[in-house]
Amino acid sequence: MTISLTEEKATAIAEHCKALVDLDRVKIRAVAQVVGKIISSLPGVMYGALYHRNIELDKTRALRQNAGNFDAYMTLSDGAKKELNWWVRNAQVSYNLISHGNPDKVLTTDASLTGWGAVFENESTGGSWSTAEKTNNINALELLAVFFGLKCYAKNANNIHIRIMTDNTTAVSTINHMGTCHSDICNTIGKDIWEWCLARSIWISAAHIPGKMNVQADMESRKINSGAEWMLNPTDLQKSLTQLQFTPVIDLFASRINKQFVRYASFRPDPEAEIIDAFTIQWGNLKFYMFSPFSVVPAVLRKIVEDQAMGVCVLPDWPTRAWTNLERHKISATAKDVIMASWRESTKKQYRTYLTRWEQFCAERNINWSNATVEQGIDFLANLFEQKLSYSAINTARSALSVILTPKDGTSFEKTD
Repeated sequence: MTISLTEEKATAIAEHCKALVDLDRVKIRAVAQVVGKIISSLPGVMYGALYHRNIELDKTRALRQNAGNFDAYMTLSDGAKKELNWWVRNAQVSYNLISHGNPDKVLTTDASLTGWGAVFENESTGGSWSTAEKTNNINALELLAVFFGLKCYAKNANNIHIRIMTDNTTAVSTINHMGTCHSDICNTIGKDIWEWCLARSIWISAAHIPGKMNVQADMESRKINSGAEWMLNPTDLQKSLTQLQFTPVIDLFASRINKQFVRYASFRPDPEAEIIDAFTIQWGNLKFYMFSPFSVVPAVLRKIVEDQAMGVCVLPDWPTRAWTNLERHKISATAKDVIMASWRESTKKQYRTYLTRWEQFCAERNINWSNATVEQGIDFLANLFEQKLSYSAINTARSALSVILTPKDGTSFEKTD
């Protein structure tokens, strides 16, 4: 069931708003009268509460500057004029629902000074604040957490009612009242949330959840993921890409904090990510850039080979890590020589001794030395122990083998238990 303004009242509001927009200077009293008409019409205009606070704030400031004189003149801000124009366009066509029904989905959010967290159904996510976002007060951060949660889990939703659960009463009030006159930043974020939802025909309502019950979202908001937020200096990266004559179109391992390009894929739900989990898509048709977590480098190299993909991949020069097993990852001989040439001479000497022993060990047992199993590698180390080599020597041999052996889970042989 719906309710709406009478034709006479809707027409009068539209005309009064149009009259104010056309004036450069207007009496405070005239603005106050229009604000009163707008407020009285809100029950019949579904989104009307979003479009009156700038007008109200302008009026309040003007009264303060003119010692409460309603007959003084004032100038309307651009924000107030935009709101008046909204009423001109929508007053005669708007309506409201008596009830929006029970929520279809529930989103629980929380914010800390460290970051934000969100829980939706059986999934949770979160992230850190940017340097600029950290300057906001906690109420604004709580509203940003709501916005980020919606962007993560409702970007493809349509025509549903989502209940927001938050332990911040200001956020609850701002959402349910479609804004606030008490804080410019909270009003701006609240309006952004509602307009984002409006574009998707999503209705939201908010309710309070006690902080002691908001455990999972709170935990997500306090995680410090600095280890996953590495990035190259953007200026240096662009110089390198220019030298390579290569222009990526997407960053395959990023977050909204460290993305190098507008389009990016994230490992977990992220407010602005185009793709969640780069491993779920085909890379062959993408010109990509990536600075992936070191733990997934072996899987990255395998996928590049499997998808016959081309891109820029940033890797640390760590000779003892699994990704230097270049033969198994089918890296070209030229590329292999370039990378191995970067090893220190002392490393080459140490590894050469044990890799030579490893080749002999494999030849005696008819084992393919470049594709042996972890178990066979362990047998080799045991054989060295039986030959009474020192623990230091065996550890060096273990590091050397990590150049050759890559366990199936993508970790380094050096870290195999």
